[in-house]
Amino acid sequence: MKLQKLLALTALLCVCVVPVRAGVMPIFIVAGQSNATGYATNSAVLSAPWQAAQPNVLYSGEGGSPVNWAPLHAPTQTQTTLYYGSGFGPELTLGQTISSLTGNKPVGIVKYAVNGSDLVHDWNPQYFTDPYYHPGVNTYNYLKSRVTDSLTNLPFQQGGATGKVAAFFWMQGESDALQGRTTAQYEADLTNFIATVRTDYGADLPFIFGLINNADSVFNQPGVTFSGPNTAAIRQAQKDIASASSNPAFSLGHLIPNTYLVDTDAFARDNASDLLHFNNQGIMDLGTAFAQQYVNTIPEPATLSLLPLMAMLLVRRKTVTR
Repeated sequence: MKLQKLLALTALLCVCVVPVRAGVMPIFIVAGQSNATGYATNSAVLSAPWQAAQPNVLYSGEGGSPVNWAPLHAPTQTQTTLYYGSGFGPELTLGQTISSLTGNKPVGIVKYAVNGSDLVHDWNPQYFTDPYYHPGVNTYNYLKSRVTDSLTNLPFQQGGATGKVAAFFWMQGESDALQGRTTAQYEADLTNFIATVRTDYGADLPFIFGLINNADSVFNQPGVTFSGPNTAAIRQAQKDIASASSNPAFSLGHLIPNTYLVDTDAFARDNASDLLHFNNQGIMDLGTAFAQQYVNTIPEPATLSLLPLMAMLLVRRKTVTR
């Protein structure tokens, strides 16, 4: 009887761990406004390795186009970018870095970012506005539909592969600053947005987001575009929401669990007259930082693989001591 119980428990634990070993592909969502888009990037000047296809990173295609899973390669954003046809967002380094840090396992990315989109209206599912690709359809609801289509098409387009959303990456807030949203208002908007994302993709889903640049000091300065006036207020709201598991300097206020704020202040911007948009290096650094923060939140694969053995030893110990 004891042997039967041991075998049954071992089988159960093996079933629980099989999805990890079987390689259900982690799918990462990238969303936001122009810095998520990669507005000021130009893949034509990237080194050859970063222009090449990434076999371990699958990309469902540019937002607004039909889902077409294929190895990610630059450019990933051919529309609505400064260097039209040659743009890329943080996804370029995000997936490759996660894969490299987790045993070169395959990962997938679904992206939908809209230049100039705000959180209070465009990304609020209660509103029905998407002025770029889908007039009359809310931006978040379109993203949600695209994620569903991507997950549905994945096994048909990639030999039976299956995926599950593993994290949400968000780079947004400048438009809300421009509209004068206060710290309290943006905190409420982002809190509600995170709750919506987790209702759709999992209660504990890691939500990783980037700190917007502080351009208040040069608001309305001649020759400087895309600045203020309320960036300091939005930055404070972002810091207030970041959880205690993120940078301790940002662990204030709401402390929403499993939210992580990436400090982007050191990342390179496009030029002195554009304090908003990251350049090539800035976007690549953003993707790398996003990836490193995600990897820091997940358990070690070795720990997962030892679960069945640990359970067997635990049962055996209890059997011996009786």
